[in-house]
Amino acid sequence: MDNLKIYTIIDDALYAFQWEGEDTHCLDILTRELTNIDFLRPFFLKRKEQLSFFANRQPIDAAVKTLKEVRWMEADLLEIAKEGMKKGGANLSSLFSPLDDRVKSRNFIQAKAKGDRTDAPWVRIYAIKVDENEFYITGGGIKLTKTMEEDEYLKLQLERLKQAEAYLTEIGFI
Repeated sequence: MDNLKIYTIIDDALYAFQWEGEDTHCLDILTRELTNIDFLRPFFLKRKEQLSFFANRQPIDAAVKTLKEVRWMEADLLEIAKEGMKKGGANLSSLFSPLDDRVKSRNFIQAKAKGDRTDAPWVRIYAIKVDENEFYITGGGIKLTKTMEEDEYLKLQLERLKQAEAYLTEIGFI
């Protein structure tokens, strides 16, 4: 865990991990991948069967939906992080929820933010919650399966959440 880097996105509110072997922090990588049609097209072609659970979407429709979700999430994430710095403003806890839907407490650590809240969102941003408006992004992806364990890429995201939680605990942030 010595090779982990943490980038500040918004002081005292939003941070992102850079994982070993990656060229930048995970929020940049997520945004770059999920807004790149050359990434999305083969991603959805490979997962056509999983797409059938989402109103029989075709890969091109899925790519367009993903582009919209990512743009909306990125803008919302930054706006709410800034707003949370003001007394009485919305904070990041209004955007993130517990990673496990069965957890109903506000005292969660592993968190997720979902894309479009009106149309079966599948874009996720994963993070560790340190405070009501302080989150450390660990990654994200497109969730087309019931559980993260069913998808190899999302299993990696789950492992990164665990590593980040351990690291932030080790350095005394949690």
